[in-house]
Amino acid sequence: MPLRITSATTKVGIVLSTAIVSFLIEMIVGVATGGDSLAVALGALGFTAALAAFCGRTFRGEDEEVAPPRPWWRLTGGLASSATIAGLLLWLVVGHVWSLVVEGSDAAVVVLLVGHGLLAAAYLLSAVRQRDVVAGRADRADPGV
Repeated sequence: MPLRITSATTKVGIVLSTAIVSFLIEMIVGVATGGDSLAVALGALGFTAALAAFCGRTFRGEDEEVAPPRPWWRLTGGLASSATIAGLLLWLVVGHVWSLVVEGSDAAVVVLLVGHGLLAAAYLLSAVRQRDVVAGRADRADPGV
């Protein structure tokens, strides 16, 4: 049986521990590369994308079936969690845009802007499709792709 995590406490523990590990990875990459901000940004973004993929495939909501895999577009157990994560990622995107406007062009910020923008779009798509499922428009929610 595939790994499925349903306990809210376990989910929070995994996310918090990976945030700490991500911070440590950023520090190690920063020291190892002599402070190369692009390398740190790529490492952090890669780790964040891997966490999103892991959590999207293994975490399950209270009303979700545990055994079958989720549709490819569903990243969370519910509409509210998808919308919240999309909002947090969009807040990061706004911060990256602000950084570019205030400090000028930086390859690391552009990489983070694009990466976090793509993740935000994925979670926003998940929220919109889950909204369609809740509203009874399953034909729009899952195009069978």
